[in-house]
Amino acid sequence: MDSEEAERAYEESRKKRTVNLSQLTKLYNELETKMISRDNVKTVKILFTKLCDRYEHFKAAHLECLDFCTNSDIIETLEINFDSSQKNFIEFRERYNEWIREPEKAKEEEDKNSRITSVSRTSSSTQYRLKLARANRLKAEVQKKMAEKQELERARREIEMKEQMLERKSQLEEAKLEESVWQEEEEDTESTENAVSRIECTTAGSLQSNSSIDTAFQRLASTLQEGFNLPKPELLTFDGKPTDYCKFIKNFETNVECRVTDDQLKLSYLIQYCKGEAKSSIEDCVLLEKKGYERARSILHSRYGRSHMIVRSYIENLVYGAPIKASDFESLSKLALEMQKCEITLSQLGYVSDIDNTDNLRKIVKRLPMHLRVKWVDIAHSITENGREPRFSDLANFIDKKSRLASSMFGLDLVRENSNTYRKDIDKHTDMNTREKVSTFASNNMYVSKATTQDRKCIYCNGTCTNLELCVKIQVYEFNR
Repeated sequence: MDSEEAERAYEESRKKRTVNLSQLTKLYNELETKMISRDNVKTVKILFTKLCDRYEHFKAAHLECLDFCTNSDIIETLEINFDSSQKNFIEFRERYNEWIREPEKAKEEEDKNSRITSVSRTSSSTQYRLKLARANRLKAEVQKKMAEKQELERARREIEMKEQMLERKSQLEEAKLEESVWQEEEEDTESTENAVSRIECTTAGSLQSNSSIDTAFQRLASTLQEGFNLPKPELLTFDGKPTDYCKFIKNFETNVECRVTDDQLKLSYLIQYCKGEAKSSIEDCVLLEKKGYERARSILHSRYGRSHMIVRSYIENLVYGAPIKASDFESLSKLALEMQKCEITLSQLGYVSDIDNTDNLRKIVKRLPMHLRVKWVDIAHSITENGREPRFSDLANFIDKKSRLASSMFGLDLVRENSNTYRKDIDKHTDMNTREKVSTFASNNMYVSKATTQDRKCIYCNGTCTNLELCVKIQVYEFNR
C-alpha cells in the first residue's frame, strides 16, 4: 500500500470512529432520560444493549484508525480519547447495574457483566499488542536508518578510493608526459649532434659551409630552448553560460582530450575545469565505472551546448540590452566586441541567417545613440541602393569602427569637453532659475513663476526646446562628430 492509499484509509477509519463516538453520546443522553422513571425498564434494557453494541463498533474503528496512522502525536491523542471513552462506559455500566433491581433479570445482568468484563479484558489485551507492535515498528525504523547510514558510509569510502585512484592516474600520466618530452629532447639532441658531426666531416674544407652549419645549429638550439621555456597553456573554465560552451569545449579538446588517453582522467579534468551549475551537473559521473566521460560530455551538450540555445543567448544579449548614451564609449566598445563574438560563433554553427533578421537588426540599432543611428541610416540606404539588404556583419563593422573612434585619444578629449560644457550650462541655468523664483513672490505669500512653458529657454542653444534630446544644436553637433 502506497502513501496515498494509506492516507485515504486512515481518513475513512477516522470518520467511522467519529461517527460511532457521536452515536455513543446520543445513546448516553437517551438512557439518562429514560432512567428517570422505573416504568421504562424494558426500554432502558434495549437502549443499553444498543449502547454495548455501539461501543464494540467504536472500539473496532479505533483499532483500525491506529493501524493506518503513522504520526506518533496523533496516536497519543487518539489513545487518550479512547481511555476517556472507556472510563465513561464503565462508569455508566455501574450506574446501570445499580439501577436494575429485578431478581428475575439477575442472570441476564450477570451475563451482560461477564460480556462487558470480557470486553474490558479484550481491550487491555489489544492495547498491549498495539504497544508491542508500535515498539517493534520503532525498532525496525531505527535498524533501517542504521543500515542506510552504513550504506552511505560505504559509498563515501568508495568515492574517496576512486578519487585517490584518479589522482594517482593523473600523476602517472603527468610523469609519462614529462618523460616523453625529455625523451624527445634527448633524441632531437642526439640527431642534431649526429647531423653536425656528419656535416663537419663532409665540409671540413669549406669555411662558408661551416658557417652555414653553425647558423643552422644555433637556430635549431634556439627553437628547442624557446619551446621548453614557453609557459603551459592556461585552460578555460566553464560556469554554465551557453555563450561560452563552444570555446570551452574546443579549448578542452585541444589541451586535454588529445593528450590524455584514460577516460577517467579526462573526466577528472573536465570536472576540475567546470564551475557552479555546470560542475554540479556532471560531478556524479565519477560513480560510473565505464563511459563516465561520455556521459558527462553528453550532459554538458544537452544542457548548454545545443545550437539553438547558444544562438538564443547571443541574440537576447544583443537585442534586449540597455540603450547606450552618446558619451558612453565603454558600452559601445562592449557592444562591438559582443557582436564580433556572436558573428564568429554563429558562423561556425551555421545560424547567421537568424541574426541577419531585419527585426533583430532594428532592435540593435535602437540601442545606439541618436547620432550613430542617423549615420547608420545613410550606410544602410547605400547598401540597399546597391541591390542587397544590410547584414549583421555590416552593422558590426560600423559599430566597431565608431567605438574605436570614440575610444581614441581625440575622441576621449571631445567627450570630456562636451561633458564639462554641459555641466556648466546646467549649473548656470539652475542658478539663474533659482534667483528668478526667489524674486517672484506675490504679496499674499503665493508663489508665482514668471516664466511659462512657452517662455522657457534651452540651456544649450538658448531656444525654446525643453528637452535636450530634441535640441537641434546638439543633434547637429552629434551628427557631425
